[in-house]
Amino acid sequence: MQRRLFALWGLAGTGKTTTLKLIAREILHQFPAASANISLDPIPNGDIDKIIIVIGSIKIGITTKGDPNSDLDKRLQFLIDEDCIIVLCATRTSGATVGIVEAFERANNFRATWVTNYQSGFDDERAFLNQRSAHDLVQLIRTMSRI
Repeated sequence: MQRRLFALWGLAGTGKTTTLKLIAREILHQFPAASANISLDPIPNGDIDKIIIVIGSIKIGITTKGDPNSDLDKRLQFLIDEDCIIVLCATRTSGATVGIVEAFERANNFRATWVTNYQSGFDDERAFLNQRSAHDLVQLIRTMSRI
C-alpha cells in the first residue's frame, strides 16, 4: 500500500485542529472495529500530540499541532516509528511547517496530499463546516488509501 500523508493546511484559527479531531472520530465511527490510543467521545479540548487509530493491519496517525516551532518533525517521526502508513497533520500555508511536511514526504516515501477544511466568516457556521469537512476528508482518505 502506498504510504500517504494528508496535510491539512490553513491560517491560524481556521479550524484545522478541530477538523483533525473530528476526522479521527469519523474514522472510528465508520470502522466500528477500529481502536484508538485516546478517547474521542467527547472530543478533548486543545491540540492532541498524537492519535493512533488501528484498523486491522492499518495504522493511521494524526497530529493536530501544526504551528511553527511545535516539533512537528518529531511527532511525524514518532508516527513513522509506530508504523503508521496513513498520516494526517496540520500545517500553516507557508514557511517552516510546510517545509517539514515536504521533507517528511521525500525522506519517508510518502505521497502527500494538501487539503483544507471548509471555512466561512460566520461563527455560527463553523461547527457544521468542520464536521462536513471531516466527513468529506475521510471519504477522500478512504478512496485514495483504498481502505
